[in-house]
Amino acid sequence: MCPSPAAASLRRVPHVRQSFSWDCGFACTEMALRALGVPARECHVSQLRKRVPSSSIWTVDLAFILREFGLRFRFLTATLGVDPSYSAEAFYRPTLERDAERVNTLFGRAGAADIAIEQRSISPSELRVLCGGAHTCGGNLIIGLVDRRRRAGRLGDASEALPRHFRDTSAL
Repeated sequence: MCPSPAAASLRRVPHVRQSFSWDCGFACTEMALRALGVPARECHVSQLRKRVPSSSIWTVDLAFILREFGLRFRFLTATLGVDPSYSAEAFYRPTLERDAERVNTLFGRAGAADIAIEQRSISPSELRVLCGGAHTCGGNLIIGLVDRRRRAGRLGDASEALPRHFRDTSAL
């Protein structure tokens, strides 16, 4: 069982490097779980990979993993389900059709698994409010998955809302 958010705010978030170009979400998930007191042997990236039957990982996969560990959280996403425009992306193209069925099914099951999904983005000012503190953002652990190739164009200076140690890390 994870400690309360108040207890988590006293903990440092360990850095976990991603092993492959596709497992940044697993690295972020391990960092969050370890910061909340889950032993590394229970949430190591290699253990998390076994929970998802694909190397194409979606945020909804991570949401289900976090719930399996008993975490309560807010899940914000710009798109509910698979965005069809991803078929133009080289990374998603080979598995998008297969992923779409799996991912859309997970989105459909989210409510029954007590995962509340909000279809929206977060503004830089909202991010600043959430990031009121140091390593745990004022008591909040934030997993922000952003394609580094698109970050500057889409977010502009939104990353400036993050404390310096969160910017330009390999897992964010």
